Amino acid sequence: MTTILISLLSFLALPTISQASMRSCMLLPILNEDGGRENFQLFENVEKYMKNSHWCTYRSNAEILDILEGHKKNLRESLKSTEVLKLVAEKTRSGSLVKIEINNRVQGKQVKLQVVGRTGEDIYFSKERDIPGGDIHASAQIIKEWLSTYAEQIPYDGQVIGVLGDQFSVDTGKDYGLLEGDEVAIKRVVAKKRHPLLKEVVDWETRIVATGNIFHSAQRQSQGKARDYQSQEKIQVGDWVSITKKKQVSQDSGNFYGENDYQFGKLGLLQTSLHLGSGSVRSNTAGGKTNRIGGLVFGGDFKFELWATRNFFINFSYAKGYGNYKKKEGDIRDNSLDESSVTTTIGYKYLPLGFFYGPQVDTYMGYGKRTYGLDTQRSGDHGFTEFSFSGFLMGLKGGMPLVKDFRVFIQLDLIFSPGFEEGTKIYGEKDSSSHTALALGVDYAYSNALGINGEIGMVNSNADFKDPTREVKIQRSFLKIGVSYHF
Repeated sequence: MTTILISLLSFLALPTISQASMRSCMLLPILNEDGGRENFQLFENVEKYMKNSHWCTYRSNAEILDILEGHKKNLRESLKSTEVLKLVAEKTRSGSLVKIEINNRVQGKQVKLQVVGRTGEDIYFSKERDIPGGDIHASAQIIKEWLSTYAEQIPYDGQVIGVLGDQFSVDTGKDYGLLEGDEVAIKRVVAKKRHPLLKEVVDWETRIVATGNIFHSAQRQSQGKARDYQSQEKIQVGDWVSITKKKQVSQDSGNFYGENDYQFGKLGLLQTSLHLGSGSVRSNTAGGKTNRIGGLVFGGDFKFELWATRNFFINFSYAKGYGNYKKKEGDIRDNSLDESSVTTTIGYKYLPLGFFYGPQVDTYMGYGKRTYGLDTQRSGDHGFTEFSFSGFLMGLKGGMPLVKDFRVFIQLDLIFSPGFEEGTKIYGEKDSSSHTALALGVDYAYSNALGINGEIGMVNSNADFKDPTREVKIQRSFLKIGVSYHF
């Protein structure tokens, strides 16, 4: 199972680098000969439209104030600089930089608009018009109409932002109208065609890499799977995604977005489980003496996870188990078991496809303690008592979608050289110790808020002693069934 874990995590951890899409937009400072309050009102009006639009993921220009700080005296010329615009696009990850310029005319105002691409030199759209009287609301309305026209001319419905085998993640989703079941074509740009005089990009030459379907859609992101490849080429980050056939949506349903909405935006989860399994405790000596007991164990688990951001989380887990171990070997009696486990960790959630409900790799660290409460029984220089293993815990958990609403995961926890404590002193100071826990499971999304969880796993704790040479080895295997609530 350890080999499977390493293979899975290596597979999930493939690096992905997303590119700025034309559907990621930002409004540059408006160039106005007069400036003042009218300039601010126009900016505010157009920015509100862009923030509320479905075709555009808006990037705040607050991120570029430090870049433009040194260009205040000659901002008009600076915003004509390819290098400045390219730097702004890179910092804000914007593929559509909206430039608005207002110039005075005898009878009113001249309004000019340009949409510049992430290279700083590609002009995707350009318009200008004289506005009699220069009314600010008329100017704002014309600009919004132009931007709506530009949105319709964007040559793709989404852009690939992550790839994992045949699966890919797209930077648009339900807000734009990309739904589960839509058939799509994945295209790659071969060349751009520019107007010979205006230098605007007027067309793109593309080729189809593959066709496929969207199988999961959130508000602003989607996941798809390629079905048919047109050549030996594989899908790459930055490829275009175009809808070729829309999913049929019932007009009677009254719900354009489908029944479930799996967008990220929750705070965390609560999970409770029941577990049943078996366990054993063995003590060995250098003289060949062995005591071993074992039997069934049952109990319950509680888990609380809070997502501080999309990627960072804290976790608290507690488990309790009971059993009645029978003698298996040696000079020992039957023994009852009262065990517990507690962990407190902080972690980082790596999203290879940039999609919260896609593949994930959780890395975390914190404190862990597992206590095996046994009745004290001595047998010469060894025997049983309450044993505790505790210390610094590190873990990895890799998960990925299997089919719709089902996810599989594999998890490994390690306590490095854990501290060892005894309820009654039998063995004394340990010379070495270890504690590992390995689990394989599946999560089923019963609804947007409720999930059903299943898990199998094993736990191993070990302590070695010298002078005299002795060993305590504790093993547990379990089957766990539970429910989770996302809040």
